[in-house]
Amino acid sequence: MKKNEAKKLYLTESGRYALDEETELYHGDRIEIRILGKWLSTEILSDGYGGYYANGLENIVSLSGFTARKLSA
Repeated sequence: MKKNEAKKLYLTESGRYALDEETELYHGDRIEIRILGKWLSTEILSDGYGGYYANGLENIVSLSGFTARKLSA
C-alpha cells in the first residue's frame, strides 16, 4: 500500500474526519495514525449515528489533532 503525506486530522462540518480539503475519510478507509511516537494501522468506521472512529481505538473520544496518513492501494 502507498503511504500519503502525514497531516493532522480534523473533524469537518459533515462529521467526518479529514486530512485536508481534498482528503475526507469515509467508512472503510485505511489510515496510519501516530500515537505515542508509533504508527498504527487502522480503518475508519462509522458508528451508524453519523460519527466516525478508528477501529481498535474506540476509547479515543476524538481523533482531531492526531497525525495520520491515508493508505492507498
